[in-house]
Amino acid sequence: MLCWQHVWTLSIRTTGPPHSPTRKTYGGWLDKFPLGAAFAKGLTLKMGQTHMHKYMPILLERIERGEIDPSFIITHRIGLEDAPTMYRTFRDKQDACIKVVMKPGAATPHHTDR
Repeated sequence: MLCWQHVWTLSIRTTGPPHSPTRKTYGGWLDKFPLGAAFAKGLTLKMGQTHMHKYMPILLERIERGEIDPSFIITHRIGLEDAPTMYRTFRDKQDACIKVVMKPGAATPHHTDR
């Protein structure tokens, strides 16, 4: 199954004349992403990890002071015993599942009221 990033990358027109060597296919898929197609189409990809260690203390303080409420992203709260079922729900993008909070021994209402 292709995700939007794959479809986006593969749908962009290749640069160069129709029979130009730059239109050749370079490489293949890297970790299920069409990196060769992105290279051949002249795309610029910027990647990196978030500076979690820098921002985590600041964000936690703001959450504790009530300035930020991250709970809006939690769509499901479940007991740990329901993790396999909820994993499939998340994986298959069902029931508007975005973020799941699991707690051992908790009752399972499945969907969080917003």
